[in-house]
Amino acid sequence: MRHPLLVAVLIGGILAAAPLQAAFAQKAKKAAPAPEVPSLTKTYPEDLTDPLPTFAGGAEALRKFLLAHVIVPPFALTNQLAGAVDIEFVLHPDGRMDSIQVSNGACCGLDEEALRVARLTVGKWTAGKIDGTPVKTRVDLPITFRVANKNSRSIAYLAEMKAKYVSYQGSPEQAKDQQTYQEQVGKQPAPAQ
Repeated sequence: MRHPLLVAVLIGGILAAAPLQAAFAQKAKKAAPAPEVPSLTKTYPEDLTDPLPTFAGGAEALRKFLLAHVIVPPFALTNQLAGAVDIEFVLHPDGRMDSIQVSNGACCGLDEEALRVARLTVGKWTAGKIDGTPVKTRVDLPITFRVANKNSRSIAYLAEMKAKYVSYQGSPEQAKDQQTYQEQVGKQPAPAQ
């Protein structure tokens, strides 16, 4: 007799626990996050995308484009200044670019030239993808200006040139150099679409 009673208590306990188990299972299902679908409004860092954002024709085409379109500003050229300028921009899934800015600059007109050339690359990029879906991506584009002067990267030399650049701005020499620079920019071939 004890066995049928024990079996009845066990069956009753199991039946009573079934709704609780179902409730816990539903709660567990609600707590589990759904797999993330790439957002069209979120901006992703470029290292999270696969493939990475790419310039039309690849890295070699970008290098050739930069070499063809960069004009070293007269002050930087005269004083043999070198430096790296990091440009940052947001690349949309359709290839549009916005928020183009200097994230880490140099001095003496190099930042402005790097921005000018970066703006010429609009429409030449393919967006990065996450799970095969093109996404809005933050892209870093380093542009390096190099010259033969070995002193051009020393801190003392750069400090001296920054001070010299302040007095150069607004001078007749700067106005003449700016006119020459604008003429060079005007003679450049338009970027191919």
